[in-house]
Amino acid sequence: MADEVESHSEEKMSLCMRYVDSDANIREKFLDFVSLLRINGEHIANAIIQSLERFNLSISDVRGQGYDGAASMASERVGVQARIRRKSPSAVYTHCSSHKLNLVISHACGLTCVRNMMDRLKETCLFFRSSPLRDALLINVIEVNIPDIGKRKPLLDLCKTRWSERHDAYKHFYQSYCYIIKTLEVMAYGLHKDEGYKEELTSCWNRENTVRASALLSALTHYKFFVTFLTVYKVWSRLEGITVQLQKKMQDIFDALNVIQEVKLVYQEMRKNIEEYFHGVFIHSKRMSEAVGQTPQMPRIVERQIHKSNVKATTPEEYYLKNLAIPFLDNVNMEIDTQFSELSPKCMKLFVLVPSIVCEKNMTVSHLRDVLDLYENDLPSPELIEEEFLSWKEIEVSENGSWRSTSKL
Repeated sequence: MADEVESHSEEKMSLCMRYVDSDANIREKFLDFVSLLRINGEHIANAIIQSLERFNLSISDVRGQGYDGAASMASERVGVQARIRRKSPSAVYTHCSSHKLNLVISHACGLTCVRNMMDRLKETCLFFRSSPLRDALLINVIEVNIPDIGKRKPLLDLCKTRWSERHDAYKHFYQSYCYIIKTLEVMAYGLHKDEGYKEELTSCWNRENTVRASALLSALTHYKFFVTFLTVYKVWSRLEGITVQLQKKMQDIFDALNVIQEVKLVYQEMRKNIEEYFHGVFIHSKRMSEAVGQTPQMPRIVERQIHKSNVKATTPEEYYLKNLAIPFLDNVNMEIDTQFSELSPKCMKLFVLVPSIVCEKNMTVSHLRDVLDLYENDLPSPELIEEEFLSWKEIEVSENGSWRSTSKL
């Protein structure tokens, strides 16, 4: 397993290995940090092979590869995985499922209103975190209103690659929203100075800060921002913890498939009951907007629009249901099917080795053909595989359907 990152103007690649020890335990270990002069498929593959050789590990013994989906890694012709398979044909490439989940999120957020909302969110984080003085005012506003807040940061940067960290940023923004608005009002219009905030933080803002605060305040208090943020936040909250599960050291392809299938069912059910689900989101967004003096409203609709949705509606709830919630969830479901379409076939080839599947599905040795073709050289007696398989099927089944295995496959 390998991943590359730029650090201090230098390309570095971390290399890890996953193996089964003599006690049949799955192990995952960090192996090496490798400096890369170039990041194309040829140079990365050579760096991996040379690193393995330094540890007296043979590339011919590799049976799996795990990288992201970049062309230099995943290309069937010139990518790292293709070059490694020329040395070890049994080294099956698997695109990291956690990275795929991040791609689902990234691609599903292609709606214009969702992109605009995320841009405002990034702008807000940058506005406060790029200035110790602005950040100090926000912290002071929160501390005055919530004395026992502790040292938790009110805003986190939106991570570009890890959804679990980005979700934390969304959560912090949601919990701090009202105080962010109040802080911007202090900076833009000099309001709330009598509420106990530090005077040195409320009276030191120049024109540049007041203009930027005013523009940001206008964007964050627009109803379209409320409803879009809550829709995205509520939908993605169903993924909290999933990326952590997919990155467990003991995770295997069967567990990964089960996790993804569960996610698909959740979003399919959500889409099936979208009107009921979105009604709750709408009521929440209505309360949120009223807290900052706004009311639900929908954009003006004209006959011909190019850059935004133009589905006619009679109420704000109907408008955002048809132009935001439904298209967004459709994108999510489509991206999950697209990104994980290759996971099921890989699992199905190996499911034939699972005892319950062998019995319940009446598997025959012909179902093993793809697995045998790939791993034939690893089998001690491939010519006897049919006899071994039939013996495996003859393992007794108890009355309740559970297996009483007296031997190992």
